[in-house]
Amino acid sequence: MNTFSLRQTSPAPARGSLTISRDIFALELLPANSGAHSGGIRRVPKGAYLQVCGQGFNDRTIQVRWEGRLCFVFLQDVVPAEAAYTV
Repeated sequence: MNTFSLRQTSPAPARGSLTISRDIFALELLPANSGAHSGGIRRVPKGAYLQVCGQGFNDRTIQVRWEGRLCFVFLQDVVPAEAAYTV
């Protein structure tokens, strides 16, 4: 079981929303007594609405909420260089 600690290192905004343009994978987080732990890898389908909830566990990830699930996703999977967040 992995435990994650959130750090303020991601270049992504802390809040906003986006709709993804292709299928991606997300690392689901489940609550635990000592922090969050991995609940497994989930496929997030094209067209899914993601709410940005905070910084990722490193500078290449962000924390999002999708269909009530709290997840980490890779920035390269959700934000093309020319795209902007809806804030």
